[in-house]
Amino acid sequence: MGALSIIRFRTAIRSPLDVGFLFFTMAISMVSVHDVPDIEIEDSRFGTNYVGDDNLHLVRSSVVLRGNIFEGARADAVDLDQVEAKVIHCAFLDSGNDALDLSMSRVEIHDNLFARSGDKGISIGEGSRAHIERCQVEGNEIGVHVKDRSHADLVRNTFNGSRVAVYANMKKWRWEEGGTATIQETTFSGSAQADVSGDRKSRITFIGRRPRGMTVTGRVSVEERRAGRTP
Repeated sequence: MGALSIIRFRTAIRSPLDVGFLFFTMAISMVSVHDVPDIEIEDSRFGTNYVGDDNLHLVRSSVVLRGNIFEGARADAVDLDQVEAKVIHCAFLDSGNDALDLSMSRVEIHDNLFARSGDKGISIGEGSRAHIERCQVEGNEIGVHVKDRSHADLVRNTFNGSRVAVYANMKKWRWEEGGTATIQETTFSGSAQADVSGDRKSRITFIGRRPRGMTVTGRVSVEERRAGRTP
């Protein structure tokens, strides 16, 4: 679907059959949108998709996702490729793979719940930038994964019960660098393996002191910086 100026979904229950009928894109995802400059999807519920990989796939578009529930996605719940986005007050539950997958995108992620993903709660890759604030990240394999010259700012988030809360690495050699993140006023609890982990090509910076008792594994560089100080 493309060449439209604005799309709005409000207060709708969507199934693979009715969305496939509207958009004819079930082979790719439940809803797939390409090259649309202004999209708003609000107060909608996306259930399990039995055909295709993702609940929602957007490419080269601009989108606001507000107040939506994504539950039981077969693979990724939301996949954003080369997208400018805001994701606000959404719940991502029981995704088969990643709840939110970013590639070459710029995304603001505020006041969301990411729970029980089969892989990552939020995957930030291929030169993406993400600001993540006041989110609950619970029971995922990896809470937030930042990789391949991507950067994430994490502010006032809560991580609980994932295998690894925050992981940074270089996954694809052509990006030459790993991931970087700043973490501020964020709490960690119940991580099965580590609160923070990564490879030597990546860096995690805590603004202020890092939490007492936090566990770190791998060769990732972990630094502290006083609040208000420029790197």
